[in-house]
Amino acid sequence: MKFKYLSYIFLLLIAHHLEAQESIPVASIPFVFSNDRIIVKLKINDSDRVLNMLFDTGADGVGMKKEVADAIGLKETRKQQTQVVGATTEIVISSGNTLRFDTLQIKNQNIGIFPNYKDDLDGLFGANLLRNFITFIDFDHSVINLFSFGPIVYPEGGCKIPLDYKTGLPGIEAKVRLNNGKEVLSHLYFDSGANYPLIFFGPGVKRLDLDKDFKVQFRSATVSLGHSTPTINGIFDWLELGNFKIPRFTGTLQTFEPQMENWGKGTDGSLGIDIISRFNCFINLPAKEFYLMPNKTFSYPLDFWFGNIQFGLTNDQIVVKHIIKDGTDQELQIREKDIIVSMNDKTSAEFKDKNTLVQLGKDYKSGEIELIVNRNDLEFKTSIAGK
Repeated sequence: MKFKYLSYIFLLLIAHHLEAQESIPVASIPFVFSNDRIIVKLKINDSDRVLNMLFDTGADGVGMKKEVADAIGLKETRKQQTQVVGATTEIVISSGNTLRFDTLQIKNQNIGIFPNYKDDLDGLFGANLLRNFITFIDFDHSVINLFSFGPIVYPEGGCKIPLDYKTGLPGIEAKVRLNNGKEVLSHLYFDSGANYPLIFFGPGVKRLDLDKDFKVQFRSATVSLGHSTPTINGIFDWLELGNFKIPRFTGTLQTFEPQMENWGKGTDGSLGIDIISRFNCFINLPAKEFYLMPNKTFSYPLDFWFGNIQFGLTNDQIVVKHIIKDGTDQELQIREKDIIVSMNDKTSAEFKDKNTLVQLGKDYKSGEIELIVNRNDLEFKTSIAGK
């Protein structure tokens, strides 16, 4: 009995020593930030095929197109239910796989195989990094830096925000005010794979009565792995993350449907890449905290509107993000996903100055804005006129 007791004390001392070890760098994974997506190259198992994968903190594992899974020889192991935005769906699982990032390998990983994954990328991954490392997404240098678990000294200039992982996805708390004056303290998924600023899910919209008197800018739908649900969109007044406030952005409310009643418990919605990408982010699961630091794009305006056209800044470029069809016969020269080289000779770099957008708003109301548009590396001039 004495020997067992001493062994137990010895194990506790070792555990305490390991916990006290400081975090150290493990690997750096470069990424390309394109079309509001963090794109990482990796290989799986012994395949030499280089895959282009979305780094998605809202994914609890790896997901892959069936055609790609077949091409690299993944073996199907079982079927299981998984959550998508607003519903659940059944997927096939391949077990025991190895993810290879240059010198880093993460073994024994499950991969979900999706027959309806329509993205141009090969697949996505997320929690595979978060569960194994302190993960630092550095948008300023386009790299994901990984550190071992343990005490870590963060750079100055940021803010710690509690992290909730009870749903199996990283959750963050934010204060939000909608355009109907309603203020809510919301619990949101921290979802780098979500291509929007913020969405409140249908059950949260119903529970918090968020859509009452909400001023709708346009209606659309959100699609997740082939499942589509209707949404309404409008300008939110602001969002607070810790010490930082994000003013005026296009937020989304998902329409509640009866089949959602038991879906998405433990969260009100999802914080997407449009806001996440304004920060360099540490995600530290053992410490149950985020550490957010404003990056070089923090002062840029979020999406802005001239008439029925929504613009946004992505990768230091002005992009046409959405055009509302207004029922007239007016034929616009610009299209969604066009890159705007300049607006009345103002380039994207000048949008760091808030007065740039203010002046363009005045120009639009009093006359027109001249645009230089880049589409597929070809440039042309056009204009948009205020009414």
